[in-house]
Amino acid sequence: MWVSFYFFAAPFLTELIVRNLCIAIVWTCMFTLSTALAMEPPPVTVTLPTEPLATPLVQVNPVEKYYMTLFGTQTAPYRVRTTHTWATFVRTIVTPTGEQVVSVETISWMPATLAIRPLALRPETGANLTLEQSFQWVESMGGRTSNWGPYEIDADRYQRFIARKADLDSGAISYRAIGALTKNGAISNCGQSFARSSPIVGNRYLQPTPSPGENGTSKLALRYLKAGALANNAATNEGVFQAEGGNLYPSTPRAPGERIPNRR
Repeated sequence: MWVSFYFFAAPFLTELIVRNLCIAIVWTCMFTLSTALAMEPPPVTVTLPTEPLATPLVQVNPVEKYYMTLFGTQTAPYRVRTTHTWATFVRTIVTPTGEQVVSVETISWMPATLAIRPLALRPETGANLTLEQSFQWVESMGGRTSNWGPYEIDADRYQRFIARKADLDSGAISYRAIGALTKNGAISNCGQSFARSSPIVGNRYLQPTPSPGENGTSKLALRYLKAGALANNAATNEGVFQAEGGNLYPSTPRAPGERIPNRR
């Protein structure tokens, strides 16, 4: 009887065992897979901060401007030995906060003795005075002073003036009241000292200041104007005048070519 039962139930038992074994295998695989997945860290999403693109640096060259102020002095009564002409040159840069003065240079060519000898033929050692020293000399002579400018000029004229100042300061040029008798001489009076560097006025006129003193300086200013050396229709700049120190000394503003009485 047991043999009959075995042969009858054997297929069912075999199928049951196989099925359970398959189920066990499947569950084992799923358990292993789920365990492996559980061990892996969950994916992390990282949001990186976005930085704005850096603005490229742009090199901006500062705008430079250049100015010239003329000064002329004489006494009353008029005497040649108490006359003088000089000029101050200013370089500025234009910034977002305004115009700033970078340098102030003066060409005020006098005899080293500070005693002008109008009829002397022999050249003598010269001296270039500062703006302050020039007004001190005027005060010692009891003179009066007129000014023209400051007028804006171009970079080329400014550089020519600075080069001329270097020649004067080096001692390569002598002083003589009547000035040089040629346009290329190593002798200069006060008016020739700076005006000789001008590409037009210096080359056109043997004596850029046709007469000593205020009126000669006024005519020199007019010659600069006619030569196109003064920018902006010869407009003056009061801020530059104060920055160069012109307002610290007594002087009267004049127009180019203005006639000035010799009497007080």
